[in-house]
Amino acid sequence: MTGSFLIVAVLNETDLAFSWSSREAIALLVLSSVSWLAFFAWEGYISGIPGKDPIFPKRWLFDRPWLGILISAFVTGAPFNVVLVYVPQQAQILLGKSPLDSGIYLIGYSAVAAVAAALVNIASSRGRIPFIYSLLVGCATHTVGVGLLSTVATAKGFHATDIVYEVIAGAGIGLTMAIATGAVIQFRFLGGAISLAIASNILNGNLAHRLQGILSSHELHIFLENVKSIEYLSPDLQEEVKNIFASSYSAQLKVMIGFAAAQLLAILLLVKPGRQLAADRVHTAK
Repeated sequence: MTGSFLIVAVLNETDLAFSWSSREAIALLVLSSVSWLAFFAWEGYISGIPGKDPIFPKRWLFDRPWLGILISAFVTGAPFNVVLVYVPQQAQILLGKSPLDSGIYLIGYSAVAAVAAALVNIASSRGRIPFIYSLLVGCATHTVGVGLLSTVATAKGFHATDIVYEVIAGAGIGLTMAIATGAVIQFRFLGGAISLAIASNILNGNLAHRLQGILSSHELHIFLENVKSIEYLSPDLQEEVKNIFASSYSAQLKVMIGFAAAQLLAILLLVKPGRQLAADRVHTAK
């Protein structure tokens, strides 16, 4: 928890409260690294003690298919959380929608993801279809969908016609989320938390860099703390700020394309020469 919180904190606060070269940022990064090293060292130590139940058993590092599943969960949690948080924010800031109305823009993503996850589970159990096939299809579909979503962030905002891109991305993430055990969900949430911090850093960094000559240091700090203060800016300045927000949202999703595509490398860990991995293999890997 310490390692996770510290890395999330430094990603969230850099360019907002301090810079990357500041003592605060360096201290948080060092402490986070030490925490992670201590965690894995302790987990490795207690893995060899009978009766102990480590969070991350050492045997996972040598179980190639199960390790692939965990890495896959981590990288898919990243774009999933960024879309859930920043698509509604995009609708609020660029289109002036209320928080409730902004939630409508998520239906095509979250609802389709849930339906796709349910359908692939049924298909795998009844048809005995190796889940690696659904992961491959889901990875490709999700990557394409996130890539398409990165093209709709403009100063004019996110429109209902772009719901098709959300459906594509939602179907892809649903196919990759069919496996849901405690460890997998933990890794998915960890990937989501770190990705949100990365996305926040991209947004804060772009705003701080491009608004430096437009807003005073005090106005910039207030704005970064509460983006709703955009309503108090002049119409011309609001348009400029919205353009920066739009390009930042696009940059966030372009980074998430990398996370979505990285799942393919994790899926390759599941491939075994001569035969495919059946769905029930994952449960025995634990």
